[in-house]
Amino acid sequence: MGFGNNFGFVSDDDACKLIRRAVDIGVNHFDCALCYGDSVRKLGLAIKSGVIDRSEVIISGRVCCHKGENTDYSTEHAISDVENQLEMLGMDYFDAMFIHDPHQIEPTLAKDGTLDGLLKLKSRGLVRNVGYGMNPHHFHLKAIETGNVDVFASLSSLLRKLPA
Repeated sequence: MGFGNNFGFVSDDDACKLIRRAVDIGVNHFDCALCYGDSVRKLGLAIKSGVIDRSEVIISGRVCCHKGENTDYSTEHAISDVENQLEMLGMDYFDAMFIHDPHQIEPTLAKDGTLDGLLKLKSRGLVRNVGYGMNPHHFHLKAIETGNVDVFASLSSLLRKLPA
């Protein structure tokens, strides 16, 4: 999110330098999403221009099902979103793909919902692991019950509990 212009403008050149520096000091995981400003395009620029090599990093992405008033939990949205991100990144696959902070868990788990879309992408080899980036623990339990989830990201719930 930081180099995606969410906290102030970051030039393409500065983003590429930041990404290279991060890898040089041991960062090996980048998590991006179309709802994280310009982060996908900038990470793609770093990969396509050779600033970093795809083999140096683990890259996860997120399918954002809600944008403002619009919500789309469909398989078609998930597939289109991931294919678009892969094209922007100049990559063949994501190491992991998260369904990002759904307002409701049920539509993502429904037949032809978001998780079905990610599972189709996984079967095509475009995504190696599927899961959720969300906080509500009762959502985690429902997702786990499907037997189809490989990964979770829920760091922000931990951060809220840390002392100041």
